[in-house]
Amino acid sequence: MAQRGRRPKPTHLKLVTGTARKQRLNPHEPQPDPALPDPPDFVVEDPVALGEYRRAGEQLVRMGVVSDLDLAVLSAYSASFALWVSTEKLIAQMAANDPTTSGRMIKTTNGNIVQNPLVGVARRAKADTIRYAVELGLTPASRSRVDGHGGHGSDPASRFFS
Repeated sequence: MAQRGRRPKPTHLKLVTGTARKQRLNPHEPQPDPALPDPPDFVVEDPVALGEYRRAGEQLVRMGVVSDLDLAVLSAYSASFALWVSTEKLIAQMAANDPTTSGRMIKTTNGNIVQNPLVGVARRAKADTIRYAVELGLTPASRSRVDGHGGHGSDPASRFFS
């Protein structure tokens, strides 16, 4: 089910931008330390997923937006990315055998021409990858909305209010 309205702005960004109101602040907002969790077995077993997990994870730790709490979303992102890559490779192999449809269409046993089921799998995996990427702040537009404190040990707003 989709959530209503905008996502809440992190407290320290409200302080920095001057939009903080005492009644709207969450004094118990969790601030986990940036860390890259160990990948689960299903990610380790897939070299494409593991490579993307490490590549994206290292960047996210540097940005300060991923912690041990984000294991599920980072793993899901990496697994969907690997599924997308592998299905696109399979479609490309089929395209070598059928250059007219580029592997996007197949002939059924009845002789009908239908969309290759791998095309649907690739499309869903791509959509999932993008959805997880937005959640993690891996797209240009979503980076502007992510609470990135760059791994600073203290409150990032403290430099403005000393």
